[in-house]
Amino acid sequence: IQPEAITSTRARLEKQGLTAELICDSHANLLQYVRPSTADIVMFNFGWLPGAEHTVHSTAQGSLSALCAALDALRPGGVLAAVLYSGKVIGDAEKQAALAFFRSLPLTKYTVLVCEFANWADTAPLPCFVIKK
Repeated sequence: IQPEAITSTRARLEKQGLTAELICDSHANLLQYVRPSTADIVMFNFGWLPGAEHTVHSTAQGSLSALCAALDALRPGGVLAAVLYSGKVIGDAEKQAALAFFRSLPLTKYTVLVCEFANWADTAPLPCFVIKK
């Protein structure tokens, strides 16, 4: 939903000599662009675009829909990577909702790893990984 994110990402890719199809849409609409069970990896950086307006940020509702879509998009053995944020500007509702979602995933279908920084504030970025079995 942020054209600035597309522009920034394109510039970073070009600087590295890489190309990718970039789509400006809500992450919740992932399955409109990716067939189920075909993705090797899906990556999310929830919160807001660094350096951009903080009033535009991801929300629990949209991010939970995106996480569900990502799991459908992944092939067996595929990995979902998500970095969760919280703080004064956005609170921690999205972070807590995503953590509850991850914790609810059945072990028979997914392996979930949540990596917290032991000596950082509770508002530190929280990397999370899900491997689809």
